[in-house]
Amino acid sequence: MIYLSRIFDANLIPRRLVEDDKERDFSVEEFYQVMPHYLSSPQTHVFLILSADREVIGYLWHDLNILGGEAFINTLSIDKRYRNGGQVLKEIFDIFKGSFYKAGIKKVKILSSRARRFEQMGFKRAPQVYLELDLQE
Repeated sequence: MIYLSRIFDANLIPRRLVEDDKERDFSVEEFYQVMPHYLSSPQTHVFLILSADREVIGYLWHDLNILGGEAFINTLSIDKRYRNGGQVLKEIFDIFKGSFYKAGIKKVKILSSRARRFEQMGFKRAPQVYLELDLQE
């Protein structure tokens, strides 16, 4: 069993979990410098993921689009020792399904290079295509 605890101080997130997010486009230092700005927004929610014995095993950062009825997961980082073949992901999404539904959230979106893992959790490929323009080229 896992627990989620909403936080308002990014310094509570262990550095190893930020470092483990290989898909981030920013340094670990930039993360800790900028997160106070994000955490001051009522649309931004950051949760520590805790094991049954209350050890921090991950964190989840998502933003809400109330008008669109959507939640966008920016980062989901779970310590490799606790991933347990996706069981922790299933538990996280089971917890959020109920609370998102009550809040009027109809869709949860995530950008990931590991689409299969999220498809196993019930995510479907969206009709929109994610595109990017690299302004440094």
